[in-house]
Amino acid sequence: MGLSLSIVSLIGLALVEGGSPDGVYVPPHVEDGRIVPGRVEEP
Repeated sequence: MGLSLSIVSLIGLALVEGGSPDGVYVPPHVEDGRIVPGRVEEP
């Protein structure tokens, strides 16, 4: 039961959070004294 729930959760997360595989990852950084979270920029 737990394994199947984990698999379904991972598949659902991949569908919701899936970005473009061509995107470029920009790590978190400090900009003007504020922390800018990491993100994937589309080409």
